Amino acid sequence: MKKRFAAVLMSLLLIMLLVPAAAFATGGHTVNGNLDLTSGTTNTTLENDGYTWDASTYTLTMQDLTVTGTIKLPNQDCTINVKGECSVEEITRNTSAAAQAVTIEGETGATLQSNVRISGALTIKNLTMTEGSLENGSIGNPPILTLINSNITLHHLSWMTD
Repeated sequence: MKKRFAAVLMSLLLIMLLVPAAAFATGGHTVNGNLDLTSGTTNTTLENDGYTWDASTYTLTMQDLTVTGTIKLPNQDCTINVKGECSVEEITRNTSAAAQAVTIEGETGATLQSNVRISGALTIKNLTMTEGSLENGSIGNPPILTLINSNITLHHLSWMTD
């Protein structure tokens, strides 16, 4: 009887291993395609959409968000607050504009997987970045990368000045 119970239990565990991990994910949000923040305000909430954009302070807050395309930032100093586990194909802005600063800050335990391509100073604070890349093509001023209490694992790091 014990052997039969153990065999059934092992069979169930093996079946559970075949189910993709995404099937067990809870609370995540997805934006399919690009998220263009250059056009003004958006009516979103963290609870319903996984992000908010404050156009008056140029602050994007993301919580457990997956963006399958690009987040395009306006040509202003911007802040990105990361809560939970977030994944973005690419974070960028129009590189032909004057260099502006971007700060990406995480809450306790926050992770971000992304390719970040901006001009200007980049500060990453209290964040774990897995995968992805950091690229900076600064215009006029030398680029500055500041890491504060962060754990960064990248495939590519590139900093260039004109």
